Amino acid sequence: IEKAGDYSIEVELVGYAAQTLDFTSDGTNPVVFGFIFLSESKGLNASDKALPGFLNQDQLDALDEVQEVSSLLTAAWDPFLSNAQFNFSITRFRPRGYDQNHSLIYLNGLPFNYLSDGRYFWSLWGGLNDATRRQYAQIGLNSTDYSVGGIAGVTEIDMRASSQRRQTRVTYSLANRSYIHRLMFTHSTGLMESGWSFSISGSRRWGQEGYAEGTYYDAYAYFGAIEKEINASHSLGLTFFGSPHIRGRASSSVQEMYDLVGSNYYNPNWGYQNGEKRNSREYRRHQPVLLLTHDWTLSDDTKLVTSFGYQTGNNGSTRLDWLFAPDPRPDYYRKLPSFYTDSPEIADAVGVKIASSIDEQQVQWDEFYRINASRSIFVEDINGDENNDSFENISGYIVEEQRFNNDKYVVQTHVNTQLKQNIGFKAGIQLQYDKNKTYKVLDDLLGGSYYLDIDEFAILDFAGDNDRIQNDLRFPNRLLKEGDVFGYNYNIHNQNVNAWSVVDASLRKVDLSLALSIQQTRFWREGLMQNGKFPDNSLGPAEKQSFLHGMAKAGATYKINGRNYAYLNGGFMTRAPYSRFAYLSPRVRDDVVTDLTTEKIRTGEIGYVLRHPKVNARITGFFTRSDDQINTVSFYHDEERSFVNYAIRNIDKVNYGVEFGANVNVSPYFNVGTAWALGEYYYDSRPAVTITQENDAEVLIQDRTVYLKGYNIGGIPQVAGMFEVEYQNPNFWSVGLSANYFDEIYIDPNPDRRTSAAVEGVSKIENPDLWNAILGQEKYDPGLTLDLSARKSFKVGDSFLYVNLFVTNILNTRDFKTGGFEQLRFDFLGKDVNRFAPRYYYAYGTTYMLMLSYRI
Repeated sequence: IEKAGDYSIEVELVGYAAQTLDFTSDGTNPVVFGFIFLSESKGLNASDKALPGFLNQDQLDALDEVQEVSSLLTAAWDPFLSNAQFNFSITRFRPRGYDQNHSLIYLNGLPFNYLSDGRYFWSLWGGLNDATRRQYAQIGLNSTDYSVGGIAGVTEIDMRASSQRRQTRVTYSLANRSYIHRLMFTHSTGLMESGWSFSISGSRRWGQEGYAEGTYYDAYAYFGAIEKEINASHSLGLTFFGSPHIRGRASSSVQEMYDLVGSNYYNPNWGYQNGEKRNSREYRRHQPVLLLTHDWTLSDDTKLVTSFGYQTGNNGSTRLDWLFAPDPRPDYYRKLPSFYTDSPEIADAVGVKIASSIDEQQVQWDEFYRINASRSIFVEDINGDENNDSFENISGYIVEEQRFNNDKYVVQTHVNTQLKQNIGFKAGIQLQYDKNKTYKVLDDLLGGSYYLDIDEFAILDFAGDNDRIQNDLRFPNRLLKEGDVFGYNYNIHNQNVNAWSVVDASLRKVDLSLALSIQQTRFWREGLMQNGKFPDNSLGPAEKQSFLHGMAKAGATYKINGRNYAYLNGGFMTRAPYSRFAYLSPRVRDDVVTDLTTEKIRTGEIGYVLRHPKVNARITGFFTRSDDQINTVSFYHDEERSFVNYAIRNIDKVNYGVEFGANVNVSPYFNVGTAWALGEYYYDSRPAVTITQENDAEVLIQDRTVYLKGYNIGGIPQVAGMFEVEYQNPNFWSVGLSANYFDEIYIDPNPDRRTSAAVEGVSKIENPDLWNAILGQEKYDPGLTLDLSARKSFKVGDSFLYVNLFVTNILNTRDFKTGGFEQLRFDFLGKDVNRFAPRYYYAYGTTYMLMLSYRI
């Protein structure tokens, strides 16, 4: 540094909290910092680009008059994300209230959201914390080097071998959450002189019982990456990973059952079998991924990247199924005291029985085996040959596994070039194909000999019609054994072609950006069974649905100086309907929702960013309106007395609000962080619902109005805030305490309860309490939690030992509802809103995770 004065330097590294160092230079002697230690960030760090020049205040002021100001790196470490990412997760918080399909996930520059519904699953790479540590987050409407982005931001995970830190690392964790133990090992060479890079990582996570009773966890993970820098222009990398796991699930329940059992963490999914706990709902997943990446440096200013990705494997979830037998779920509404409204004596007796008997509270596995062993069902020969009629031991209760497998192929080529010194251009083309394979497998006969592949609902509706009851007409009255596919079996094929480009211009005081994409999406159903109710449109490929759509985004950043920035971004996009919601009943036929159309989204944001040696802050106001969403669900409809398909069209939503985040270096030892999200997220239309019977193509109700306008979008806090104080000791240890506040959390409304049919016969004037009970929307009480974090690092020779402790909800708050939903069934006849009561989720009490890491 040639000029004497006061300076600041900011150090950022992906995966770690930024640190600002203030120093004074005499303009002659070098400044020596020695070792600079960074603490691991709880949130997402964001950029591997060069940071703006670090200048003293006199120089920053002079730049306003004579030359360009350094551009704001929108990918840089963000104070809102870093503070909110961990602290808000207890409430299923989603930034700006957007659905997950508005957030994009990229692996090595390739998109990995499902084409069928836009979601993605972190469990795909669960347990690979070391290998996925290099993450870049773009917030809001910003574009990236590999995409125009979405409206809720983009996260890229760089898993290439050359991007992995050179290290050998062993980590052990002890927790009381989903799993108890975690063991990880990672070895990475970094880029060697030979041009090769290698990295491997593996982990095991396990626990016989998690925080909720009856849950368990058994998971492995593996990762391998190899990369060769062929020469100065070319490099080729291969990455593969997977995370096979089995997890016993906890489910929501009704408040009545929580009160009877005496715990808000009651789990209805498990029961005792021969004295051992067994869970009826397991997640079983193993979907390995292969990624191939070629980097071609055409010149100092131009780089071409071509990537290929492939994902396959199984994604399943088990549940109970039953045939000619009562519903076995312990919290089924007919088994609860509230069902006996006309007989208080019976209701009291039922309540006492449930409260005092673990068998009445949980799944009765031993009873299933007893019933199945004694069942003998007469099975007629489908061809009418009485000599082949027989009595068979047909299970009344079984465990089935519902499979939602996904074969994914994705290719992208994109170029990043500098057209002029201050003009950058990025463009690419993506090709994606997903095949979603959906079917059921008979997992456990529970002591029986067979199960029948027939539709019990169809038997009730079409007595004596043997064809209509068949799930597959080609194999009528099929006797099923364990491992057989039954019930339904179909593929949904999804294709997407996306051509995109981004132009960035950096002027003296203003940065400008324009991003465009045009896409074509196609999908179609392919039936693999000939359903007896729909023999002509259940088997084979259906008509292809095709949609042309795209996005346009523009943004401007005003560079007040090198520390203060103001920005404005806006965008409009259309989006094809998701295939998951486009079919009325894909399990049995290929009919689609009428008048399918693209979703239209208008969005904008305005904000201010401060990058100061002592303060890092951002405040953003946002507004988004989406029109013409669709949704389809299937459930038993009490008014129609049938299993129905419920298709909703013309769903409009509005999301607007403010998000604010700041980190303040109060002193060399104390840091203060805060994040606040204040929003309004609500429905802004009266959708039209069409109801069709599952067992018949007849339209029961056409375009019934659902009065959803003005109802809040449920399941997420519309007000969330945190405040954290952290002490950092120069002896390489730190401790932090954060307070988190959540409010304006609403329950997801049942659309069928917001119709004229639901209040038919109810007078708003004569019976306002019942009117409001049917049409009102429940709002949960606000919640306050405290979290504690502590870190300590030790230098052992040339190695390091890290100790990290995280304790959440140290006040042990156990009555904080974080989510829930109204059941889709409604008592149209009796107007009893408690007949099918809402189901709730509660935040866990005090949980902890202790991590010990040794790095060479």
